[in-house]
Amino acid sequence: MLSVWRSYWSDKYQTIKEQVGKTGHLDELKASSWREVQVFMECYDSAGNVVELGEEIDEMELYGIVIHTMFKIFDADTCYEEYCEHEFEQPDIWESIILGDDEGHNYDGPIFFIKPYEF
Repeated sequence: MLSVWRSYWSDKYQTIKEQVGKTGHLDELKASSWREVQVFMECYDSAGNVVELGEEIDEMELYGIVIHTMFKIFDADTCYEEYCEHEFEQPDIWESIILGDDEGHNYDGPIFFIKPYEF
């Protein structure tokens, strides 16, 4: 996971340097991200679900890094079958959107999942 985190920040610095020219403002963000990684590592052994732990600590960056790491450790089929299936079957979190669904008829097209958010 540390390798993925380092790559993430290396890529981010490179992209910002090319687009903006300056990267000094990223130093504080990187330090904050590093503190989140340290919290994650401290909680890792006692966490029942490390993916949820990553999301609880930081759903914008750390969560993505945890998922990316999972894909590097396991093959894609395992990730899709185990994690995604579990995650998407939680009806209190996700809603499915079926494009072209015709009022209860069987549909064999793509299904998209969203997390509803109330304003």
